[in-house]
Amino acid sequence: MVKTGNSIPTLVDLSVRIPKKREDETEEEVRVELRVHPAQLDGPNDLEFSVGLKRMTLSMDLSGVEPVPGSRYGEPTKDNVATHERTLSTEVSVESTDAGGGSVKLAINPELTLKADTSSVLKKKSNVSTTERKVHHRVRARGNLLWEITEPPWEDPTLDLTYMKDEPLCKIAPIDRANSKSVEVSAYAKQKDLIFDCKKSPIPFRTPNHKKLLNILLSKALSPDEPFVGVVTFSRSALSFED
Repeated sequence: MVKTGNSIPTLVDLSVRIPKKREDETEEEVRVELRVHPAQLDGPNDLEFSVGLKRMTLSMDLSGVEPVPGSRYGEPTKDNVATHERTLSTEVSVESTDAGGGSVKLAINPELTLKADTSSVLKKKSNVSTTERKVHHRVRARGNLLWEITEPPWEDPTLDLTYMKDEPLCKIAPIDRANSKSVEVSAYAKQKDLIFDCKKSPIPFRTPNHKKLLNILLSKALSPDEPFVGVVTFSRSALSFED
């Protein structure tokens, strides 16, 4: 049995399913589809505003089953041996002199000179350059069966993408002698990670404190939970099943 609720499906659309396993299998996959996009919403008294997210969390609660080690989606691991690559480049230029008895100053100490007995002097200049490669996981596994959804720091932080397309969030295995088995996946965001843009309001919000108050009021209005504790849950999918 599946129970799914998306409070604002145009903003966060989450669906969860567990495909039927073969008879010889004990492990099952929890597959997820997740779409997050900014949404335009209307409120009372001609209030119009848009809301987006810059960070969201998926949370999984299990009963009667446990996660299979090594099966969590978006879980990068670090190698035991760390390496650092550095690219060295040397630039060489040639400086000609009119006479064979010229001199040249050393770049490391202008006070020191070398006598040049040839008609040309080689002047060496060394440059050190570093090559850096950055990697970002948009869906990243955290501890306690949590997954964090963010954009790379070098891009627009607003979530506006299909982040999972029927992919296995993790695998689960039954616990011996468990009376019931269930999986619940929730999508939520902290109030500070919501992005509001008021298009039209019956009350003017001019100062930063006014805008901060409006953000709190809108966050409370979006939250189905009472009392409001600074977190807005946008979607919750619960599945209960038997072997």
